[in-house]
Amino acid sequence: MKKLLGFFVCACVGMVLLFAGPTGCTKSKDKDKDKTAGKKDVKLTAEAKATVKPGESHDHKLKLERGAEATNEVTFVILVTPADMGVTAKADKAAKDAKEGTLKIDVAKDAEAKDYTVKVTAKSTDSTESNATVTVTVPKKEGSVTPKDKDMKFAVKADPDEKLKITQDKKDAAKGTVKVSLTMGADLKKATVSAKVTDKDGKDVKGVMAKADVDSMKETGDAKVTVEVAADAMPGDYDLIITTVAEGGMPVASVDTKIKLTVEKAK
Repeated sequence: MKKLLGFFVCACVGMVLLFAGPTGCTKSKDKDKDKTAGKKDVKLTAEAKATVKPGESHDHKLKLERGAEATNEVTFVILVTPADMGVTAKADKAAKDAKEGTLKIDVAKDAEAKDYTVKVTAKSTDSTESNATVTVTVPKKEGSVTPKDKDMKFAVKADPDEKLKITQDKKDAAKGTVKVSLTMGADLKKATVSAKVTDKDGKDVKGVMAKADVDSMKETGDAKVTVEVAADAMPGDYDLIITTVAEGGMPVASVDTKIKLTVEKAK
């Protein structure tokens, strides 16, 4: 009876060790992993804001908090938004064991005055990526003027300003003219004038053409638009659209003048 009891005790102890053994090892491994977690990581931080004037540069400090085993060099990936607006940024690699880096911010002379977002991502071998965001404020350039401060007056008047009637010639092209008067503010560099004839669907009209006598004007003055109607053009009602665009301000000023054009069949 004692032998039988001893057999059952041994069997029970064996079963406990069989199931408890692996579980104990797993817990031990997890504890070891917890102890080493983060030791190879590099945490990136930086001042959240910077102000840089147009035409100037700024060195922004990047701080690197390293784990006990994080001894590899650190590279930086830079993203500036909005892009292509005059603000650029870059950062050289940080050497092994370095606890600082430098973000070099360059602002072009003509950069738009606004806030830009610079996202910096730090990467290092065996380390998880770490990010920092810097808001770069570009103030208005000293002595600059905003568009509303400029003399950007731009007015267009056509004569006739409502209707133009052209009677076809049986043999030659018939012509009609429209005078366009432009008034330009002193800060506008020039104005371009173009013209076209379209039907009610906005399509070009065969045999009916329009052209301005000047490509551009640099000051207040008049331009003449000539409409030419071929002998075989289709009579009807069309639109003469004269487009004048003034350059030199933001936004660019554009004016479309629409005149009703009637083409009459030759008598």
